[in-house]
Amino acid sequence: MRRAVLTLLALSFLALTGMPEAEAAKRVALVVGIDAYDNLPSLQKAVNDEKAVAATLSGLGYDVITGENLTRREMNEKLAELDAKIDPGDTVFFFFAGHGVALGAENYLLPRDLPKPKDGEENLVRDEAHAVDAIVRRVQGRGAAVSFFVLDACRDNPLAAAGARSIGGTRGLTRVDTPKGVFVLFSAGLGQTALDRLGDDDADPNSVFTRSLVPLLKAPGMTHVSLAKRVQREVDELAATVHHAQQPAYYDQIIGEIELSPGGLQETEAAGVNLQTPDRTKIDVAVAPPPAPVPPAPPPERTPVLPPPLVVAYQGQFGANNHITGQFARLDATSWLEVNHESEPNRDNRFSFVEKSRRGKIIELLDDTRAMWIRLDLNTRRIFWSTDGKKSWNYLYEITATK
Repeated sequence: MRRAVLTLLALSFLALTGMPEAEAAKRVALVVGIDAYDNLPSLQKAVNDEKAVAATLSGLGYDVITGENLTRREMNEKLAELDAKIDPGDTVFFFFAGHGVALGAENYLLPRDLPKPKDGEENLVRDEAHAVDAIVRRVQGRGAAVSFFVLDACRDNPLAAAGARSIGGTRGLTRVDTPKGVFVLFSAGLGQTALDRLGDDDADPNSVFTRSLVPLLKAPGMTHVSLAKRVQREVDELAATVHHAQQPAYYDQIIGEIELSPGGLQETEAAGVNLQTPDRTKIDVAVAPPPAPVPPAPPPERTPVLPPPLVVAYQGQFGANNHITGQFARLDATSWLEVNHESEPNRDNRFSFVEKSRRGKIIELLDDTRAMWIRLDLNTRRIFWSTDGKKSWNYLYEITATK
């Protein structure tokens, strides 16, 4: 109904002032898939994923740029083409299927012709690959109102398979800090790998992630948050059939929820607004009768007693040079906030958690957006994390103080 009212006001204003309608914001997309790597293990379904996503976005009204098996230079040309199409206020969708790697706190997308690095040549990868944060910044720098980044690149570290085992994380991509107006969806959670297929007899042309993503992109009225939760559940269920842990993670800094396949005119008419009048100065609005008054809820019998305040400070290390200090702080009976500082890069992070269980001095928290569990073990003064539904726990930080 709110959308209908806003539409009504906008059209009435234009009719009364005689002003022409402003050019609508565009939808533009860059969709890339890379199977045939020159110096890294080949993939089987990334190009198929690119074709499926490109066709879907085109059907949703996006002006789609596509790229298959791109070299670094070709990728740069496609990014420049995307830049040229973005005007302030536009919506941008970026999809990449291929190899990616985490170097420290940064994620990199690997082009087809990435040179085969030797141990210790991390900077070669940084120079020849494409940093995800840099792509996000250049899109936002063009004035995009909303940007969606979907990355199916969370596979086993391809550099290790190429002989450079000391470069990059063992598997998957690392978490990201997104600016306002940006939504990032990874095909797997932190420390997880994304499956190309369920097995050698899997005849589906798309990866486990993309085969779940594409139908949901087409669903009328599906918001970006609802899509992320549905993809998480469906991919988790598919991967579990082959005893693999894969729960896509998302990072959201979009205010409100955006419909990826809006119902358009059908939604407006359902709300009671008739836009088919020949004269825009006359628009019929169906006014629904006021709802029956709802009796006030009875006051609670007693005020619940909250647990005492608790702050858990910690320190740890990510990679050789990234020292992290931070704390988990309880905000209320179930809500927790993690705040930390990374030395490389020099930045602060904030993450929200919900307390799920407490057994003595062991507290378990869940960040549902990243499918990440945290265990605060006050007995051993250690913090552990899990992204496979608590099937396995990994040491994360040392607790330095509690209060």
